[in-house]
Amino acid sequence: MRRVAVNLLKEGDILANPVKSPSGSILLAKGTRITQNIKNKLPQLGIAFVYIEDSTLPYLSIHEIISEDNLSEAIKTIKKRSLISIIIDGVQRHTRENLDLDRLNSIVNNIIDELMDHKLILSSFAELKLLDNYTYQHSINVCIYSLIIGHSLKFTRTQLFQLGLGALLHDIGKTKIPISIINKPGILSVDEYEKVIAHTILGFELIKKAGKIPLLSAHVALQHHERLMGSGYPRKLKGDAIHPFGYIVGIADMFDALTAEKPYRPRFSIKDTIEILESSGGNLFPQEYIEKFLQTVILYPLGYKVKLNNGEVGVVIGQGKNPLTPIIKVIKGEFYQILDLEEYPQLFIEEVVYE
Repeated sequence: MRRVAVNLLKEGDILANPVKSPSGSILLAKGTRITQNIKNKLPQLGIAFVYIEDSTLPYLSIHEIISEDNLSEAIKTIKKRSLISIIIDGVQRHTRENLDLDRLNSIVNNIIDELMDHKLILSSFAELKLLDNYTYQHSINVCIYSLIIGHSLKFTRTQLFQLGLGALLHDIGKTKIPISIINKPGILSVDEYEKVIAHTILGFELIKKAGKIPLLSAHVALQHHERLMGSGYPRKLKGDAIHPFGYIVGIADMFDALTAEKPYRPRFSIKDTIEILESSGGNLFPQEYIEKFLQTVILYPLGYKVKLNNGEVGVVIGQGKNPLTPIIKVIKGEFYQILDLEEYPQLFIEEVVYE
């Protein structure tokens, strides 16, 4: 496959990956044949590039496909102030705890300064954005959730800096993996799976190569798929051999990945994702880190539109004691009803309504 600017598409080209809207919904399925009508509409939908089938480029990484001009443009889109604002707003929006905003602002500024000061790392982070907006946004989300957990664990300023930077760069090694594998909708072959596993080692080596970035941040890239009982990768570490940062980012990574739509599966509901996380305590992750996540991360932030199991749709207007039972304003024609889901055990949020 190869990445092509929309204006350079030809009739008959075949999409190698789905084309998605900024919210993640699929606009065009993988395998769609390009017509003149589709080519004309893509710019109107805000789509500048797509991936098309090309048998001459079966196993090239994103780094090998992206032109210097495209990479230069991608780097320009990573605005320091904007990225800082997104992360700070995300932490505020998703945490149940009181924050020292000056301290948070200082830590996040230091994280982004470190990113911007290393050309190799910044270029690779920009490549993530070109690879797929999901991977880029996922990295930001994992940073947000990790900082929330770290804050709840009373980490020092230095620890939060190292954790946040490592979380932001945890998937940086994917820029060295063939994009046909990363976005494959079907089951991976043994060889393809081995290549995916390698993104942890490649990310670790890439961050170390940049120099002056804390070694603990590099170890986040290496360890975020390691698991408590030794079932993870790449080194099948167990227990205390895995750094707390590896566990924390692993939990954040799992939550964000499960609640996102993937080429090979639909998104899991937040309720189902939490059940999976709860069952992973003492098996995949230390129980105390799972509990910290559930105690401190707001699962349904204010303003989320949600659908209940009785079919009614409402908006989250407040948080309850249980993260799965927020306070909902249900719209009923010209009227509305306020429901504290804590008081209605027969009701639960079936799904978030993404528009």
